[in-house]
Amino acid sequence: MNKTDRINILYTIASYFTVDREIGGGEIHLLSLISKLTPKKYNMFVAYPGPGPFEKSLRALPVTRVPLRSLRGKYEPLSILALRSLIGRHQIHIVHAYEPKSAFVSMMAGTLCKTPGKIYTEHLPFFTPYWQERGFRVALHKMRFVRDRLTCLMADRIIAVSDEIRREKVDIQRVTPNKVATILNAADEDKFSPTGQNRSCLHRKFHVPREFVLIGVIARLEPHKGHKFLIQAMSRVIGEVPNARLVVVGEGSYEKELKKTARDCKMENHIMFTGFQKDVASVLAGLFSVVLPSLYESTNLSLIEAMLMEKPVVASAIPSHGAMIEDGVNGFLVPPGNAEALAEAMIKVLTDRPLAARMGRRGRKIALEQFSLHRMAKQTERVYEDVLGSRTQ
Repeated sequence: MNKTDRINILYTIASYFTVDREIGGGEIHLLSLISKLTPKKYNMFVAYPGPGPFEKSLRALPVTRVPLRSLRGKYEPLSILALRSLIGRHQIHIVHAYEPKSAFVSMMAGTLCKTPGKIYTEHLPFFTPYWQERGFRVALHKMRFVRDRLTCLMADRIIAVSDEIRREKVDIQRVTPNKVATILNAADEDKFSPTGQNRSCLHRKFHVPREFVLIGVIARLEPHKGHKFLIQAMSRVIGEVPNARLVVVGEGSYEKELKKTARDCKMENHIMFTGFQKDVASVLAGLFSVVLPSLYESTNLSLIEAMLMEKPVVASAIPSHGAMIEDGVNGFLVPPGNAEALAEAMIKVLTDRPLAARMGRRGRKIALEQFSLHRMAKQTERVYEDVLGSRTQ
């Protein structure tokens, strides 16, 4: 390939968020990356399962959209054949897959086509308590391990969005170290900025009196996000800070269970479930603090966005959060699953306004230094160049 030629890249993503009401972290990551890549260098194609909010967002970007329903189907040979045809028709130089399901079929199709570059971005730790605690899923877990191992073997490069994921690939799955690159997640520092935001928008939208102080959690309503412990912690928080209110932003399979937990804890009058909110920057502008008590995560986008908005954060002390939050500097880290420790940290933030303001300013500084979209795009472009360069040498 001539150095002056544009590089043809096929991105694939098959998570159900692409056709759901809410766009997930993987979709946001891909949309953000595409928006910051150097457009003159690349012809970009995106294969996804079908119509939905992800497709609508793609329309604003310089890409060729390729709806491919078989990506979410059970018949993976159809996906492989469809991708193989797509790769050949458009003379794809790089296939870049974004989650396990599309990664397996994409790496397989790329291998069959002898595509010069095959890249797999991994967004979550593979070995998590959430999977391993369910005994009847042991067989499924082992199948997933074998499948992911095959995907990693076929890939030319694996992009891990946290050092935890990189260590897992190298130490547990025995992937060659120089095959795995850590490129941390990032958010748009211009969109998520504390200046020029309407801080009363959230209060007005949900008819909350201005005297209430809002704490927010922005995450899918799923068990591993730890919402249950946050709701339990609110009982103690309200006892110390009566005007505090918890804003739960997001949708998910755990919604009914969490609302029941709120009723059981007699917290239903102190907690608002807002559902999916498209304008996250406006939501963050109205929050005093952001909390994320997950049991496991990657480099979480909602925390990066909160840091850019100068919000002090309270999060579980899991490896990926520890890489983002300096305990006592830009937020507090607490043991995962510990509602009491979570409450204590939240009370500290709410009752010490000067401390909260310092944490917020420090958080934005850290986010600008480590989680810039421009940095993420440039590092990804270097991976593309490295993969293609190694094939042409």
